[in-house]
Amino acid sequence: LETPDPAPPGGCDEVRDVAGPSPYGRPLAPLRRTDPGRAARLGALTVDTLLGRLGPELGGTVRPGAVVKGEACVARVDNWGDPLRPGGACAMRMVQVALAPGTHVEDGAGQGLFVGRGDLTLAGARLFGMVVAAGTVTLVDGAEITGLVRAHALRFDGAGRVEASACWAAAALQAPALTLPVRLGGGSWLGPVAALAVRPPPVPGG
Repeated sequence: LETPDPAPPGGCDEVRDVAGPSPYGRPLAPLRRTDPGRAARLGALTVDTLLGRLGPELGGTVRPGAVVKGEACVARVDNWGDPLRPGGACAMRMVQVALAPGTHVEDGAGQGLFVGRGDLTLAGARLFGMVVAAGTVTLVDGAEITGLVRAHALRFDGAGRVEASACWAAAALQAPALTLPVRLGGGSWLGPVAALAVRPPPVPGG
């Protein structure tokens, strides 16, 4: 039974590009390895700053999945929303997750902002939104990312796929952790840009 791909978040015109393994062992789309210090930031925010705003880090092996009690979505650290079921109780849940170095995300799906302090491995998991990691992001067992990846390196070990999606990235950028001002040199502050007019979660045909 195939699970249909979610449509982009409502109110956003989609622009896509795809990267994945090729017969030559190289990504199909150009992916440039960057210096870890430069990769480990999102604009003016470093990974350390982001992690400091996200709370405790998850580590080890994580198996995300929607958690529902009755008809209510239950807020748990392993409940990363439900992008594959737009009508589900957790379809509106967009998460902001801090991940320790060496974390393995196995199976399941999630939507939101995912920040790793080091290397991150996705094994069969599907993430929608934005992934920022100070180390290498590795996709195995058909893992997929739809949105944007900012990492020192991106590696495919067998089947895997990254599909660029401006809409999913914009939805992730509305995370509360990104709305706080950033202290700059000289005692000045940089405030957030006005919220983008993107409404998560994905809506069929949106």
